[in-house]
Amino acid sequence: MRGESLRVSEVFSSIQGEGPSVGTPSVFVRLQGCSVGCTWCDTKYSWDAERGEERALERLLQQVKGAGPQNVVVTGGEPLEHPALGPLVQGLHVLPRRIEVETAGIAVPGDLPVDQWNVSLKLAHSGVPSERRLVAPAIERFRGIVQGQHIARDVEIAQCSDKRLVEALNAAACKYFGQQQQDAPRLSGRVHYATSR
Repeated sequence: MRGESLRVSEVFSSIQGEGPSVGTPSVFVRLQGCSVGCTWCDTKYSWDAERGEERALERLLQQVKGAGPQNVVVTGGEPLEHPALGPLVQGLHVLPRRIEVETAGIAVPGDLPVDQWNVSLKLAHSGVPSERRLVAPAIERFRGIVQGQHIARDVEIAQCSDKRLVEALNAAACKYFGQQQQDAPRLSGRVHYATSR
């Protein structure tokens, strides 16, 4: 961790407005760099990996610690493309902080002490080619993270359309929780699949 640095777009405190932890006071760490290219992205200023501010990891961790909230949301850009995601998450874990990572799910995540992955798979109208936005090994890894279970292991992700993917994940969650689809909780373990974007 010593000497590690990373490119940061911004750091701010706010209320988490999405997912299962909506309403939670949080520190947001927006990493710089994203090659996904969604047409409706509201943070296009975070795409260029050369922009933002180069910041020492130790300095960033002190800023997060001083901000107060115990929940930290690492966002982007695309955190899974950031070379210092691992050291950042490890450092936040040591503070200790509850860690959420917001991602498009376009790469296989490392074995990191993340409390909640907020995975927003991009849909067909995002302008992102399907081979870029639906990466079967990454989706399989996220499915395996959910409470340490492969709750959707029978789903053939690689051959699912966007609608079928969402339906398959919901059906797998219902099967796992032993409930009818209308009564099943949203996937709110360690992985939350956002389908609205």
